[in-house]
Amino acid sequence: MTDVLRVAGLTVDIPNRDGVAVRVLHDVDFTVGHGEIVGVVGESGSGKTMLMRSVVDILPETAIRTWTACEVDGVDRTTRSRGDRLPVSMIFQDPMTSLNPVRRIGYHLVEVIRRFQGVTGGRARQLGIEALDQVGIDDPARRFRQYPHELSGGMRQRVMIAMALLAKPSLLIADEPTTALDVTVQAQILDLITDLRREARLAVALVTHDLGVVAGTCDRVAVMCRGRVVEVGTTDEIFYDPQHPYTRALLAAAPGTEAAGGSLTVSGGVASEWVDASAVRVQHSTTHASLVPAEVAP
Repeated sequence: MTDVLRVAGLTVDIPNRDGVAVRVLHDVDFTVGHGEIVGVVGESGSGKTMLMRSVVDILPETAIRTWTACEVDGVDRTTRSRGDRLPVSMIFQDPMTSLNPVRRIGYHLVEVIRRFQGVTGGRARQLGIEALDQVGIDDPARRFRQYPHELSGGMRQRVMIAMALLAKPSLLIADEPTTALDVTVQAQILDLITDLRREARLAVALVTHDLGVVAGTCDRVAVMCRGRVVEVGTTDEIFYDPQHPYTRALLAAAPGTEAAGGSLTVSGGVASEWVDASAVRVQHSTTHASLVPAEVAP
């Protein structure tokens, strides 16, 4: 399987209020293949969203990003300038923060079509309505004329997916796309993403806290802790044969397990064992899990 996205040696530093650089991502390697859904998991603050924002260049202005390699659709993007357009779309947790409340749904769709496809007028309107129909919105012509507050949360998230697809991406980044939705709608949105992956061979990077979502949706999983990817493997390898202590602790803390409801301690000596210079990064293969020493953080 060829990679839609390959990032190697990604490091991000962000100055604090005193001007001292704080490293938030440490030597991260990450890949997503054509037609593959890769889950990115870890507790809050582990660097999942920062990794995705680094790929699409929406980091804070003061952030310093370096990497040894970045390829998108086989094209070397390592030395690209900020603002260069990539075949990548990103949807976020709460669609209401991405939709202008005083603009109709159609305005948002047509704007994407104009910018990315160069189409305007009646043809753009038709493409927008077809996009709403593609993501399963009933009566798309009427929804096209409505405002964001007139749609349910699930419908708004479908609108965001429609907008993302209209940009003609090779990679869709979904950052906690179902967190704000009820369980039934969550399942519908995940089914939609899975169908789109299958029909268009769309690559998907799915950021989530929900290990149940990962188990039922993803082909591979990258586990993050304190700004590092500490383990990568197929979904079965991560769930049934976890090698890294942090991965095992994360799975043990999931609802439905014996340790559910307990705290996940990553401070003091335990953190040193898991993620400091003496820790290892686990890379599963078809036959075994290899242990790679982590780079020493400055």
